[in-house]
Amino acid sequence: MEPTDYPQPSFTTIPAVLEEGWGTDGQCPVCGGQLKPYVQGRVQGMVCPGCGWNLLTTFFPPIQLDTTPYKVVLTGADVTNRDHIRGIANVVGCNFLQARRMIQQVEPILFEGRAPAIVEIRRRLSQLSIQYRIDPEYPYTEEDEAKAISICR
Repeated sequence: MEPTDYPQPSFTTIPAVLEEGWGTDGQCPVCGGQLKPYVQGRVQGMVCPGCGWNLLTTFFPPIQLDTTPYKVVLTGADVTNRDHIRGIANVVGCNFLQARRMIQQVEPILFEGRAPAIVEIRRRLSQLSIQYRIDPEYPYTEEDEAKAISICR
């Protein structure tokens, strides 16, 4: 994939060098060529295709920077369904009997943590059709999560 196939980088993470005017007009300070946006993995910036001059910095997807403490709350699981019980046990890290007791509670908290950890938990619960809620409202879609996973690998 060509670097030009990537989305426009977020200039909120480009270092103060840009604030001094380097490349802010879209022109290469070395040869005067047109700078192109570059985002690949955890690297973003501007690159001159003519001479190779570049200004690069680290890029982290918003889901990786989110420091909000989220809670995954169980809202519906079948206490007689072994797959539901095993799934809850797997997510919570408890044994079968503890998971079954947890399902019998009214809206128990399955997990508390940051957004990157929610990705796998959502996937597991959704695969088993276990109903859950994330508090506060979780702003990321499955597409956002997939992009973040692909960038961070």
